[in-house]
This record gives sequence, C-alpha cells and structure tokens, in this order.
Amino acid sequence: MKQKISGQERFFPFDPQTGFLTIHPEFGSTPAAISDQLKLLRELQRFQNELTRQNMVLLRSQQEFMKSKIYYTELYDTLPMGYITLDSNGVLLNANLTFAAMVCAERPSLLNQRLMDYIVPRDHEIYCRHLKDLKALKTEQSCELHMQRKNGTAFDVMLKTAVVSDDHKKPERYRTAVIDISEHKRLEKEQEKRHQADKMESIRGITGGIAHDFNNIFQILLGTVEMELDNLPGRSRTQKNLKKAKDTILRAAGIVAHLLHISFRIEPELRPTRIAATIQEVLKCLSPLISSTIDIRSHFPAQEVSILADQNQIHQMFMNLFTNALQAMEGNRNGILEIAVETVHLIEADMVNYVDLSPGEYVKITIKDTGPGIHPEIIHQIFDPYFTTRGLANASGMGLAIVQAIVKNHKGDIAVDSRPGEGTVFTLLFPSIRTASK
Repeated sequence: MKQKISGQERFFPFDPQTGFLTIHPEFGSTPAAISDQLKLLRELQRFQNELTRQNMVLLRSQQEFMKSKIYYTELYDTLPMGYITLDSNGVLLNANLTFAAMVCAERPSLLNQRLMDYIVPRDHEIYCRHLKDLKALKTEQSCELHMQRKNGTAFDVMLKTAVVSDDHKKPERYRTAVIDISEHKRLEKEQEKRHQADKMESIRGITGGIAHDFNNIFQILLGTVEMELDNLPGRSRTQKNLKKAKDTILRAAGIVAHLLHISFRIEPELRPTRIAATIQEVLKCLSPLISSTIDIRSHFPAQEVSILADQNQIHQMFMNLFTNALQAMEGNRNGILEIAVETVHLIEADMVNYVDLSPGEYVKITIKDTGPGIHPEIIHQIFDPYFTTRGLANASGMGLAIVQAIVKNHKGDIAVDSRPGEGTVFTLLFPSIRTASK
C-alpha cells in the first residue's frame, strides 16, 4: 500500500539527514517567492534545532543543579556541628538538623524563635555582648556559654558567628556555627581534678610528717600543763591562765589531728552537724580578731539544717574561710562579712556547674566579704597547696587547700566568684541529711 504524500511534501519534501525541507526534483528552477519561503523555513528549522539543543543543555544543568542542591542540603544538615542563620535581633531564620537535634526540637518549631530562648539565663549577658560586638566590629566573633535542651538539661557550646555580607543593604544577617564542647569541658575538668589530686598527694607525706611531729610536741605541752594544774591552788590566777593554755593546746591538737586525717586518708567521723550552730561557735572563737569596723550579717533558716559531717573538720573549714575573709577586709572601715545558709534542690540542668554532685537536696552555704577581691589571673590557683597572696611571713598557703579537701571529703562542692574591687563569694554545697542517708 502506497503512502499518501501531501501536496506540500510533494513540492517541499523533508530531508531526514539534514533536517530541512528541500525542493522537489520535478521543479527545474525555484521561483523567487518560493525561494524566500524556503529560506525562511530553513531559518525556522535552524532556530528550532538550536532551541532543542539548548533545552537539552538546560535540562542537564537543572538536573546537575538539583543533584548539587540535594548533596549540599544533606551536607548542611549532617554537619558535625549546629549551623544556624540569625537576623540582627538574634531570631532564627534557618537551622540545620544537627542544631535541632542538639536542643531536642523539631526544625520547623525553631524558626522565628530567639536563640536566647535556648541559652541558660545566667549566660544571657555573654550572648548579648556577643551580638553587640558583631554589630560594632563586623568581624567574626566567638564565645563560650551554656545552652539548654527543651527538657531543661544544659550543655557547653562555642558560638562562632560571622556577618553575612549583603550588597543590597538589607538588614544584617548572621551565620553561626554552634559547636558542642561538653566532652572537651568534661575532659578538662577531669584533668584538673587529676592535677589537683596529684598536688594534694605530693603534700600528704610532708603534711603527715609535720603534723606527727607537732602532735608529739602538743602531747608533751599538754602533759606539762596538766601537771602544773594539779600542783596549783584551785582559784589562782596562774591556774586560770593555764586552763586557757590547755584549751588552746587542745584546739591546736585538733587541727593537727585533722591534718593527720587528710594525710593518711582517715575516714571522717560523720555525725549530724548543725550548720548554723557551728558557724555561730566559730564566730565566737574569732570574736577577738573581728574589728569593730566589720559588720557580721548572718541569714539562717527558721528551722536548723544539718549535714552528716566530722564536726572538727567542719569547724576548721569555717575557721579558715572566716579568717581569710577577715584578713581580706583589714583596714576596711565599712567591711561586711555576710553568711547565708539555705536548702536548695539541684536538678539535672545544674550538673553543668557541679560535675561531682548528683541531683538532690543540698545545704548551700554562702560566705561573702567586701574585701579587694581576687584577680582573674590567679583565682584558679587559690585552692593550690602553698599558694598565698599574703606573703610567706603571714600565711602558710594551706588554708583553702584544706578547705577544699574537707568539702570533697564530705562529698560536697565549693566554688568561688570574685572580681577586683567587688569582694569575694564562696559557695559551698553539702548533701543534706536526707540526701546523704540514701
């Protein structure tokens, strides 16, 4: 069966090899009008072929672009750090899946939220200063702070933020890398604990030897005083003075016994110890050293709180802390020593600051003075054995090292906060009776 050929195809057959219309062989010559039409048709064919080719190139480019977009989206979302985009007010415009996982939230719920809502309140000042420096300096800024997950647990992060350049003068945007440094901080603290333990171990032998020698001397003095007391009349002035000397020797012997406990790691004799009563007793002992220009302010709960502790060690701990505070305020005409006792309940989120403790109920003791404060460069050294700021002639440098040893020996924790010219605050935490008995 013959295929029908249209009139147009008879005059202008299509050449499959060239892709153009041709002149039918029956025509010996091509009229001018027909020639112009053929020329136009060939041009149209050429344009059509070029468009087809360009469409194919564009399609391939689109496919490559989609592949790249998918690849970089996956890379962005699976980076080993959080990556976010913020506006100039710190509002989240975009976030990768890693950051969403960090704060235990769904990514859509993060958008248009303030990053500050995921920063622990005590570090808001650090973050605000971070944004302020970005706006002022226009250069990459970094800071370390604590963020919190939706369940309330906190973790350490480092923020590295850069300003996004925009030629259209739109409001500034910031791109921030959020790096979880919790493990790094944990290792740092463990290393510091090992370092501190090594230093304490190095002085145990020396301390033990010295304490043992002093103990022998005190025993001789005590025996001599007791013999003299037996030979004196009951109400003589000399006997009264010797009794004071005996009490002082016994107190000194108690301190030496405590040093021996630390040196030879003798377990403390734990018994319920009333904190407020112990503090008042220590202040009474120190009353001759308290200048009339120093105001003692105490804040105790209505109901006495107690901890399981070695009474002698706790007494010595307060003696050292109060003595340090009083010495720091020497010459201060309006010195204030403020002591507060309260019961607090620590939750999981608080463990960032107290890595050695467990959640539960604690007795919190705050000791604040209005002395000159401690310089930031040396504040991390104050618990080191033999470190002192008072000169070798005035202090042994063992006071705070012993305080820290006592606190740790009672499964507690101690922290210091101080700035030059703003005084010093020591915060101590001890398990309450109920927590310790579990």
